[in-house]
Amino acid sequence: MTTLQQSQPPIICYEIWEYKNETLGSLVDFKPWWKAKQDFLYSYDLKGREAHYFIVTDDGSLTKADAIAFAKAVHDKKVRRIHIDLLPCQPRPIK
Repeated sequence: MTTLQQSQPPIICYEIWEYKNETLGSLVDFKPWWKAKQDFLYSYDLKGREAHYFIVTDDGSLTKADAIAFAKAVHDKKVRRIHIDLLPCQPRPIK
């Protein structure tokens, strides 16, 4: 028998990379986490009581400790979020 109440937290997937000695990341919400795992060289599955993060990267210098530090910063809301509006880059619709 299944229940309608979800007992496990959702899996949140991020891609991380290093730039100028800083770990940066981007939310991977355009494909499922299992597909992201196939598309990247390294992946870290970080399960916690409150959240489940899946961190992927192609950078071999980033360790599991870096992935844990990034996921902890995201969970504690200690990251800078940048939103870029790409609407001006879109072609104008043909009437």
